[in-house]
Amino acid sequence: MPDVPPPSSGLGSNSNYFLNDNGGQLIGVATSIGISNEIIASDGFGFQLNAFSPDSEACVIQQYVIVVDAGGQMSCIVNNWQSVSTYLINNWVPLYKLPSGTLPAGYQCRIALQNDRASNITAATYTVFLNSALDGYETTYNNQQHVNYIGTDGHVHELVYKDSWGHTDLTQAAGAPAAAPGSALDGYKTSFNNQQHVNYIGTDGHVHELVYQDHWGHTDLTQAAGAPNAAPGSALDGYETSFNNQQHVNYIGTDGHVHELVYQDHWGHTDLANLVLASVTQTVSVSPTDLSPIVAFELDIVGYDNGQSTTLSSGSGTITYTATNAMTVANEEPSYCEFVGGTAETANTAYGELPTGSSPTFVQSFSTSSTTIKAFKRNRLIKFKPSTVAAPS
Repeated sequence: MPDVPPPSSGLGSNSNYFLNDNGGQLIGVATSIGISNEIIASDGFGFQLNAFSPDSEACVIQQYVIVVDAGGQMSCIVNNWQSVSTYLINNWVPLYKLPSGTLPAGYQCRIALQNDRASNITAATYTVFLNSALDGYETTYNNQQHVNYIGTDGHVHELVYKDSWGHTDLTQAAGAPAAAPGSALDGYKTSFNNQQHVNYIGTDGHVHELVYQDHWGHTDLTQAAGAPNAAPGSALDGYETSFNNQQHVNYIGTDGHVHELVYQDHWGHTDLANLVLASVTQTVSVSPTDLSPIVAFELDIVGYDNGQSTTLSSGSGTITYTATNAMTVANEEPSYCEFVGGTAETANTAYGELPTGSSPTFVQSFSTSSTTIKAFKRNRLIKFKPSTVAAPS
């Protein structure tokens, strides 16, 4: 499937794709930003979810933001506008305190919007997760060494040593789906039945298992256990408990919890723990007549506030877009949005291309760039921090 051409200004800074449903009101919108390489900025930065209202609404554009200042204070913001010069709400709430202004690798930030029955956005939940590392390794019952990796083809490959090194394309052998970019891997053996197991995360966000006993087979463990999807970049760990012949596979879900998939006769699921560092829900505290649905949105990684342009010396990861709707990707602001414009803050961020077609989930890469795009915006919204910051609710 071909990619959508970049916007005319390019893919970076305050110029990104617009996610939409061809004018339909978007429900259950959320963005998750997974950090692969630590983000270091010259003077703070922000993840801005800019959501566009349809025509004839009192609220023309809605901004839901997580910012990190130079001292490491993370705040969550609701900043909705009646016009480019008049805001309806500008509410900043402390979210989480980092040791410094660096957002480390392994963190994940999520902004999830809530709708009422009329599809209006009524609240936003801001969450900071930590994806901790998990790993497992053991030689097999037949004195073989196994090394698993994901190739450039997205397949799980196995290198096997017994007298000499050999190779098997496990994905091809098992007829299994491809691994997601950056997927973790885990392999273990079950001694009670002499099976080999290799786990990975597929492009569908499911944990998949490749199993060998006489030949390679495949099981979608997430589907089999009725478990939630894995978070982008989640680590994996698998092992057996010999005293009761159970198999266990652990991963981190999109909810920030550690989940366990357990097999004894059938696959089951347990929510083990919560790796949420902080979570704040802000109500959109405006007049009911100023609430509005949204028909398009974009995510920009830009400066902290006040039209700032920040410089990132490090930073990369993924942005995961989800909604109840099946969304499409546009490279320019759709004509059915009432507000024409966007954020004034900028940064030297670069975004990856997204595919054509319709889906409730898209995953986009981001990294740093040698240049900063300052896209022309007919109406430029400048964010500012109020003198009094609300306490978390």
